Amino acid sequence: MARNEIKGTTPRDIYNINDNFMQLSQDIFGNSSFARGLERKIRVNSAEIKVQADSISSKVSSDEFNSVITQMSGSISSKVSSAEFASTVTQLSGSISSKVSQSSYNGNAITSLINQSSTTIDIKASKINLSGAVTVLDELSNNLGFINAGRLYGQKVDIDLTNGNFTLNGSGGQVIIDGTSNMFKIYNVYNFNMYAGTSSNYTESIYHGLGYVPAFTAFQVDSPASVSGNTHLPAMSVSGTTTETGGLTFTSIIRATADSNYIYATYIRPTPVTQTGSVKVRIFVYKEAMV
Repeated sequence: MARNEIKGTTPRDIYNINDNFMQLSQDIFGNSSFARGLERKIRVNSAEIKVQADSISSKVSSDEFNSVITQMSGSISSKVSSAEFASTVTQLSGSISSKVSQSSYNGNAITSLINQSSTTIDIKASKINLSGAVTVLDELSNNLGFINAGRLYGQKVDIDLTNGNFTLNGSGGQVIIDGTSNMFKIYNVYNFNMYAGTSSNYTESIYHGLGYVPAFTAFQVDSPASVSGNTHLPAMSVSGTTTETGGLTFTSIIRATADSNYIYATYIRPTPVTQTGSVKVRIFVYKEAMV
């Protein structure tokens, strides 16, 4: 039998086998882009673990991402990064910190940080979103910047404005309070009834406790009794007519004064007659001191 003969085959079969083999070789080794892609995938995907006397570290890399975990006796840190983003978590026995950063188009880093210890949590970011009910059991301090809220509620709310203003918007208009104008700020409103009985000089004392003499405005409410309205104190009551044959007679006067702790409303009458009904008084006390 000749050397190039194969039992059970014809010369045509051998030709076809050689042709198919040459075509397969060309498909595998002649396609350079396929070979380069296969080489690149093998080269850029890798994983490694390093064990040393004082640390263990593991790393997994691909053409887009890298992740690294390093463990020591006193710390554990992990990092996941890409060409644009990177996140890091570091855990110590007394603290945990996390960081997420992004490289902007101009090369500057945009970073958010959370640092936690047994007593303090620090959050730093360009935007912080809190969704749901947020309860603050202690004070909010430092420079808070701009607060946009639908409603602020508290048992006691103290607002200290420095070089700013406080704007109240309502259906009836707008009120602006600032620290530069001499606009009166209402401290409290007192409503009470005065009944002198048969006394010709009766005083009602209202405690304000500001420690200085405040500015205030006082009114007798619904006076005279048949008219709904306020009469600015001092309010004087008279009787008689203004005709030539008659004259006016003074019957009573209500006036108000103040000292550093009290507002005094005094009801004075020339004769000690019995008072019929009580007199309603309303006093607005302002935080401005009386100059």
